[in-house]
Amino acid sequence: MAEKVNVLDRRGRVSGSASRDEVHSNGLWHRGVHVLVFNQRNEVLLPVRSSKRPSFPGCYDVSVSEHVKAGERYVEAAERGLLEELGISGATLLPRIEFRMNYSPQDNHFSRIYTCTSSENVKIDKEEVESARFVDLATLKSLLSQHPDKFASWATEIFKWLLKLPSKLEITRDFDTTKKRISA
Repeated sequence: MAEKVNVLDRRGRVSGSASRDEVHSNGLWHRGVHVLVFNQRNEVLLPVRSSKRPSFPGCYDVSVSEHVKAGERYVEAAERGLLEELGISGATLLPRIEFRMNYSPQDNHFSRIYTCTSSENVKIDKEEVESARFVDLATLKSLLSQHPDKFASWATEIFKWLLKLPSKLEITRDFDTTKKRISA
């Protein structure tokens, strides 16, 4: 049975459910979640998507990117993604922002970004991720500037937001800024 996701109206309210294929082929709004995983040196985990992935194969992505399943909360999808893609469990997830964006033609998301710090060894899922390494934010900025075509479209915009550069993210909610700040 195909995995179902909630279908949303343009304001982000649930209006039904459909398969991932249906939402992508019909341009329906749905939910996604992203986690930026940092180590103790404030370096972010930068994965390369598997060459087997249908969209953006072999491109840089954010540490974790997941669709939120129908009936699932953002944080549950983030925890699921951390475990499935990186083998990380029990990390403290801090919500940063919610945004809406057209990821690519017919791929419309309302998404939430979380950050976490993890000292666990990362165990990547080779079906999802080809490789991953921690990079400092200066290196990330340089890669983004010199090789923009090597990033998944959403990763480009999320990293621009992280680096305080102009981004296409339409922020719909900004969480408490008194929580641990990320220094760019």
